[in-house]
Amino acid sequence: MTDITLQKLDGRHTSSTVFQHRAKMRGVDGCVQFVEIRNWLWENYGPGLERETVWALQYFHEKVPEPKWGWWVDDSKYYIYMKDEVLTHFSLKYLNT
Repeated sequence: MTDITLQKLDGRHTSSTVFQHRAKMRGVDGCVQFVEIRNWLWENYGPGLERETVWALQYFHEKVPEPKWGWWVDDSKYYIYMKDEVLTHFSLKYLNT
């Protein structure tokens, strides 16, 4: 299993208006784990939204659906965005806390 870096989002992060935390994975192992986590979140919390979709809806002043989680891929970095309510369950399953 790859290392997962967890970060609390604040005003410096545009996504902080929707999500409170993000987990970052890197490389090939990170990609495999990202897909596993994304599938697990979809099964347990319903559909998420890609980060750019959230931004586009905000930009056009559309009502942004309130997903409990989302994702974003940037080159070989894979991000999962989460609301507070998802973080505990995620941490127990993937961070061994």
